[in-house]
Amino acid sequence: MKKIYFFFFPALLIMGFSCSTGSQNKAADNEMKAKDAKMDSMTKNAATVRAAYLKELKEMKNEQLMLQMDKESDRGLEPFNSLAYKEAVNRGQAIGENLVSMIKAPSKTSLLSLLALNTINPELYSKVDLSLREAILLDALKNSELYNTFGLPHVNTEQAGMVIIREGKNIRKGLIELLKDTKPAPVWGSEDYTEYLIYKYRVCDYALFYLMKIDGDEQFVMPQSPEERDRIIKERFKI
Repeated sequence: MKKIYFFFFPALLIMGFSCSTGSQNKAADNEMKAKDAKMDSMTKNAATVRAAYLKELKEMKNEQLMLQMDKESDRGLEPFNSLAYKEAVNRGQAIGENLVSMIKAPSKTSLLSLLALNTINPELYSKVDLSLREAILLDALKNSELYNTFGLPHVNTEQAGMVIIREGKNIRKGLIELLKDTKPAPVWGSEDYTEYLIYKYRVCDYALFYLMKIDGDEQFVMPQSPEERDRIIKERFKI
């Protein structure tokens, strides 16, 4: 008698593969759900922490709030990222007079307080001793780790840069000294960082840009090449 054999292995393999794939998909879905849940938890936690910090800031006395701005200045927070700065600006004149007398540290530590005062009332800002204002602005320009507080010279000038330019001839000597400073001046943020990599900005480049504006050269456009900027510094300022 002829024997007939039936082979079911391919079907079994297909069934096995299907089961395996289903298990893998389920595991991947569970992993994604777990990640989403963790992200939601972190977002809610961040919002809770932010709300608590805002409440704490609102309850601070002016002197305490200024000390908090000093801490955030030391951390390198920009005005647009500093909740203490925003709270001070919201208080307006109620804190303005206090800031005039409380700003004392001639370093970048006082930068947020100085910028907040300038935003609240430029006339009150002018009551801060000139040499103290210059020391704060120049120290921040020289010793910052990231330069988003100042913007990118060829794209936008943030408040700190605008304040330096408005100081005019008073701050010119200090800026000329910084033309010798070739320390890199990086920024964070994907687009801004890309621009930084193209221009390779240094402290001296910021000083050059501000000096050109102070000297009335409104048409000045920052050259992309560091070598070209060095040439301008050498020819115009004899550095």
